[in-house]
Amino acid sequence: MRKVRSALPIIALILVLILTAGPPVSAEPSVLSRPIVIGQTGGVTNAVAYHDSYLFFNIGPRLARVEVPASEPEHPLIPPVYSTILPGIPEDIKIANGYVYLALGTAGIAILDSSTMRLASFEELPDNAFGINFAFDLAITDLAVDSRYLYAAVGKAGILVYDLGAGHDGLTFVQAKTFLNPVRNITDVEIQLPVAQNGFRKILYAAANNYAVDPAPRGGVMRFDVTDSPVLGVPDALAGQIEVNALEIALPNVFAAGQTNFYVLDPATLNVRNGDFPLANPSIELTLGPQARIAYVTNPAGIDVLDLSTPTAPVALTTTPFATPGAAMNVAAASFADDGDVSLYVADFDAGLSIVRSPHTAPGVLELIAPSYVAPSLSIVRAVAGDMLQAFGFGNTTKLWRADGSSPSSLRFAGSGVTPPVAINAMVTHDSWLLAAAGTAGLLRYALRPNADPADQETFTTGGTAVDLAIAWPNAVVADGANGLVVVNIDGDLQLTGAAGPPQFNSNFQSVDVAGTYAYVIDANGTFRVYDLTDPNGPIALGTLALKGMLAVAVHGHHAFVACGEDGLRVIDVTDPNAPVFVGTEYYETADLAQSVEVYGDFLYVAVSGSGVQMLAIQPDGQLFPVTTVEVPGNTLRVSMGRDGYLYTASENGGLAMIQFDDFRLYFPIVGQHAPSKRYLPFIGR
Repeated sequence: MRKVRSALPIIALILVLILTAGPPVSAEPSVLSRPIVIGQTGGVTNAVAYHDSYLFFNIGPRLARVEVPASEPEHPLIPPVYSTILPGIPEDIKIANGYVYLALGTAGIAILDSSTMRLASFEELPDNAFGINFAFDLAITDLAVDSRYLYAAVGKAGILVYDLGAGHDGLTFVQAKTFLNPVRNITDVEIQLPVAQNGFRKILYAAANNYAVDPAPRGGVMRFDVTDSPVLGVPDALAGQIEVNALEIALPNVFAAGQTNFYVLDPATLNVRNGDFPLANPSIELTLGPQARIAYVTNPAGIDVLDLSTPTAPVALTTTPFATPGAAMNVAAASFADDGDVSLYVADFDAGLSIVRSPHTAPGVLELIAPSYVAPSLSIVRAVAGDMLQAFGFGNTTKLWRADGSSPSSLRFAGSGVTPPVAINAMVTHDSWLLAAAGTAGLLRYALRPNADPADQETFTTGGTAVDLAIAWPNAVVADGANGLVVVNIDGDLQLTGAAGPPQFNSNFQSVDVAGTYAYVIDANGTFRVYDLTDPNGPIALGTLALKGMLAVAVHGHHAFVACGEDGLRVIDVTDPNAPVFVGTEYYETADLAQSVEVYGDFLYVAVSGSGVQMLAIQPDGQLFPVTTVEVPGNTLRVSMGRDGYLYTASENGGLAMIQFDDFRLYFPIVGQHAPSKRYLPFIGR
């Protein structure tokens, strides 16, 4: 388990630096709270499971539960019961022992009480505390659970084993079983409990896909006898040289779906029983219908159906995959009458939960009964703007949605949404306006209204592809792609103020921020650019600086902070706008990919991909001091500070989140010139 590092050594170091330099002239406290995620809505659906008349499925980092009436299996009872915001986005769901066990990808493992949906336990992935020292990122994608132990598929890291304890709701690390010769990328784990057909032995099966071709070492399926001990040793059977993504067990067979083939394996020897059975598409998941006579294989194109009536001779019942409204990631199959129709509950990624019928008379003819039966208004959020207890999100749908933040714990998308002419790339709020950079449509302006959707859409065509914008009242400054920089008057009717054409043949303006009378631009050709807006009718190009990999810029005082993806951050001194220079010679390393930046007060907020939001204190010389990282589930793409003091995040798969600050103080000494060579850092304390 990753441990929370104590701040005391940092505090002690800061005190030493301050005290050895002499006392400050004065010191004033700046109150800033410790950030926590207090609201979340939206997000994708990756996993679904059916158990004891209930469906469990995720919408972003929340688990939803609905009851399925046996008399109307195609009409589950909604609204769902939701869990709290989970530390990550579920990739797999297993129900056993009265609990729901969740694989949360890079976040770890969570256990929920299946009746109350309350979080019973959460465990981050192990690190060096166990002496494992993995050289790659860990992500749990699949689980197998028995009455005492949990096994987790963790890709190249192999299989993790946990003891659930006598109460079945704890997670005590037992073992990390890695496969190094060759390295096996574990994709799925399934457990077969003791029955007569397997000699009353408890068997764990593990699938691997190394994405290799012959004669390179490939993935395979491994068998472990865990009857007497949960510790995994050498597998007692191995089906090598096959690539497998998903497993299902229905004795006397083990079924495996891979990149190019479907396999039927002997459960004892793992010998392939069915010869070569090709799949047209790489499999994602494998689900068996009642009595294991039908297999549903989800793949990037939809759902394929196989007849397993004669297990050693599967028959394809679909010529092309059945396409669902979103992207089928996982399927739960249930039948509520003997030899009756099968209801398929589909984790439909960006469409939520969809319901499909598989008629017993023609199981290969799937019927879409309830598309997006339970669906978030917005699952993928790529642009966000915050205002007074409301936020605005745009992503995978054709609508701009308003999130009602008046009750953060039940944050939700409200209203019917508004439809912009094209996709929105970036948004800001200013006074009573919501302004958006909307690609080829240009600049959009909406009137903000309390407790209602934005209204009165106005459009100004900028001539290029509007990607980003910043406010320099009474103007909006637009990064207009290959068209350069466009300045639009927004005080009254929208009209052109001025423009600066592309400075080079390959210029592609992607991000812009404004401070004072200067605009700071990220050109995707690898150039940081400064423009003088003293006369907005004719922006004047000033200094430039070459830097590859830039994604976004935010300015504070005389410094520009540039997000550079996997490289982190670079700080640029713009004191002389004709000659910007780097502060230091190194990138500032961030917790994950630095994707966007926002300045609020003396702090920089960085959207750091899978790690959430990193908060940094900005020093007078432009240096950055780490304050904290707020873990936000999903891939955080953008951050926006609302006028209400809440930070809003846009996540590629986790929806929209609302962050509040609470009980955290930073004391910034105002230091005299006793030791100008020293750099003073803030004292951090509760």
